[in-house]
Amino acid sequence: MNVLKEIEQIKLRLEKIESVLVPVERNDSPPPPQIEPEMVFEILKFEVQQSKSIIGPVYAYKVTVRNNSSRNIGFSGKIIYTDKNEFEVCSNYIPTFNVAAGVTFTKTGSNCITDENRAQSIADVSVEINPM
Repeated sequence: MNVLKEIEQIKLRLEKIESVLVPVERNDSPPPPQIEPEMVFEILKFEVQQSKSIIGPVYAYKVTVRNNSSRNIGFSGKIIYTDKNEFEVCSNYIPTFNVAAGVTFTKTGSNCITDENRAQSIADVSVEINPM
């Protein structure tokens, strides 16, 4: 008889627990299609000009960035110097800059490569820009 009483108590406790639980709706429909995130920015143009100085070659750069987002974004990046086999010889950081929402901005600067061995191996210059 104790067993029947225990079963009744368990049923009552289960009913109390179930009364507190929030029913969860089951949705067997497929998940909504994923929307591709907007392209936050684009590098529209990158130009480099090399000149000579007493201490080594100077690379002047101009990078034009378009901020496609609806908010102002800070950017950081680096100029990458590679050899003929596309291995990185050296790099220089671009000072952080801000671009207003929906605006195109051109960042300019220059770097002098003072290490003669590295300077002689440079075959190409590229840019890497990242939103912060």
